[in-house]
Amino acid sequence: MNIKIINNRVLKIVCILSGVIFCFSCKSTNGSFLRTNSTKTSSYLVSSLDERSSVHKELGVSNINSLKEELTSTIKERPKDLNLRLSLAKIDFVDGKYNEVIEQCRSILVYDNKNIEAKKILASTYYATGNYDMASIIINGLDADSKKDSVVLNIEALIALKDGNRHLALSKFNEALKTDPNNVATRMNLGMLYIKHRMFRQAGIQFDRVLSLMPDNDDAKLHLAIVNSGLEKSDNSQIVSTYKSILSKDPENSIAWFNLASIQTRNKEYSDAQKSLDNYLDTPYVKSHKEHYAFDLLAKIQKLQTMDENQDLKIANKNNESIDSSENSQKVVDDNPEVIDEISNLEQELETK
Repeated sequence: MNIKIINNRVLKIVCILSGVIFCFSCKSTNGSFLRTNSTKTSSYLVSSLDERSSVHKELGVSNINSLKEELTSTIKERPKDLNLRLSLAKIDFVDGKYNEVIEQCRSILVYDNKNIEAKKILASTYYATGNYDMASIIINGLDADSKKDSVVLNIEALIALKDGNRHLALSKFNEALKTDPNNVATRMNLGMLYIKHRMFRQAGIQFDRVLSLMPDNDDAKLHLAIVNSGLEKSDNSQIVSTYKSILSKDPENSIAWFNLASIQTRNKEYSDAQKSLDNYLDTPYVKSHKEHYAFDLLAKIQKLQTMDENQDLKIANKNNESIDSSENSQKVVDDNPEVIDEISNLEQELETK
């Protein structure tokens, strides 16, 4: 097997994965979508990023699988090549193969128990699987210099968020960006923290920056559309177009379906909104997590639709009352000779004048 060719391909995918693998604060396995608040009068997004689609778009699923096979085969020949193992661990992370990631990282640490990259990937994996205590233990075990790494700071910020410490999280995100202004993961996570607190303009700045670094990042496009939908002056047609474009490539994107339903509701496109909600409920994430937030929005749609129908009925009745009133007035005139005389006299006076 040509090791040089393998290493060149590894280098390509590592470059693509750089700054991407740690954008994990809310992968498709954790869920991310718009939720209506307790009063059902407004909506906000509790969300984050799933970078798998971005990587697959760059390399293609078949290329990723092929590369994994080649890496696995080469590692058998060169078990101490830690760079190959790190590359395979990163690919497995992007592919959601978390058990394989943990196995690879542990193998790396057997050969080099101070390998910082392996520890960062391992901490990220534990966080992504909900094992926040293990993620914290690994991060806390790093030396002072390693803790200044932007990836490590991003993970610390996410753990702080899970602990409910928003101020510490914000501080860690900002510190990470000072270390590496081009850290896509941090900008995505910070943007979604802003969305959660309805700070849409600040969130938009982060997603715009991500798109300046990664123009084809559909996750950033999706969240920027959500940001724009939260602004007072927004181009609803452009937002809808963005959602539909993303769904054409990723029809199982629960975030896009839910937010599309939300804006269709705003546009009084109730039938389309209900169809989007049906598609949302049919996504693998919703089926596996048994989320029921769609029913809140569905109730809102049905209520608004009923209100609109009642309003239309009131307008129609009012118009009918006006017609009836006019007809009744004419009937009074026709049935009352005195009124007819008064009208005739008035017309004569006007003609004379």
